[in-house]
Amino acid sequence: MVWCAGVAIGLIFYGASEPLFHALDGTNRRNNDGYSNDNETTMYGFHITMFHWGFLAWIVYSLVTLTMGILSYRQGLPLCFRSTLAPILGKATWGWIGDLLDVVTIVTIVAGLTTSLGLGTRQIVGEELTDDQLTAAAAWIIGIITVCTTASVVAGLELGIKSVSYAAFMLGHFLLLSTFCLDETQYLLNVMVSSFGFHLQNLISISFDTDAFAQLGVGNGQPNDGKGANPAWMDSWTIFYWGWWIAWAPFVGTFMARVSRGRTIRQVVLYTLTIPTGYAFMWLCTFGAAAIRMDRRATWLAELGSELHSNRDYFLHTDLTFRPASAGKCYDVPSSLPNITGYEVNPHVSPVSATLQVLMQLATGLTS
Repeated sequence: MVWCAGVAIGLIFYGASEPLFHALDGTNRRNNDGYSNDNETTMYGFHITMFHWGFLAWIVYSLVTLTMGILSYRQGLPLCFRSTLAPILGKATWGWIGDLLDVVTIVTIVAGLTTSLGLGTRQIVGEELTDDQLTAAAAWIIGIITVCTTASVVAGLELGIKSVSYAAFMLGHFLLLSTFCLDETQYLLNVMVSSFGFHLQNLISISFDTDAFAQLGVGNGQPNDGKGANPAWMDSWTIFYWGWWIAWAPFVGTFMARVSRGRTIRQVVLYTLTIPTGYAFMWLCTFGAAAIRMDRRATWLAELGSELHSNRDYFLHTDLTFRPASAGKCYDVPSSLPNITGYEVNPHVSPVSATLQVLMQLATGLTS
């Protein structure tokens, strides 16, 4: 329940796309530093992704959970968000200031939920639809999800929310294990180990980084060599995530405090901070590494077609029933390639796809 309440559709939507995007898009400060190679920028892509989804994200939930739980279960205050400011506001907590705080809390919760709902809907709806068809399809999907969610809440904690959370978590496990076992398992494990070490090594640095020089405008002190981050990167990604997690904090914090009654502080920290962070790390490394490997293979086949046959689309998979044309180019994996030393691949796989351009369009639309 903690996992499903805390991340919702977010990791499904960003699990494969965000590590790939940060590794290849060239707008963050590491990928546009002028000297890092592909492997270094890829590691930095995982590092940025874990910065957005890891320890520093879940600590927002854990802080609210602990504050509400202690004040409610040990001090006897109501289990609501206004209680978290009772030590500061005193009696004013139960007056109009507290009412205003609850109203703001509800607004932020709605903002966070609608963001996740919109992301999930965007992932389900096909991009090849017209604007009217897209709006209609999205409205139907949002309506169905809302009805299902309402039914789950009405059914209660045990029958509704708990059962749906178990089902969603098990389906997520199936998806994760399928990708982990059917892709290059050793490669995925190596990515997890390397990314974990790289993330720990650079966690303090990225936590305090503000892209200060990149924020300066043209003629106002912006770097003259054209290197470094795009001025919009910090707001489009890190600040967006901060706002998203903070908006969810009252909802998730209240829920986790509710289901944590009787737990010790140590248990609450363990269940709301370390375990979800570790699971998010495995999820992002599995899907992100698989996506990056696929994109590299597709790019290599395109370049090989240009080199050997003067045609980047020589290995192109032309069956549009396999994948919509708007989703990027996909390439068939040949079983053998003459005069290519060390070429040993499994040809019995679906076409590999180069999706960077599509990801950039999608991310630009979501964060703008």
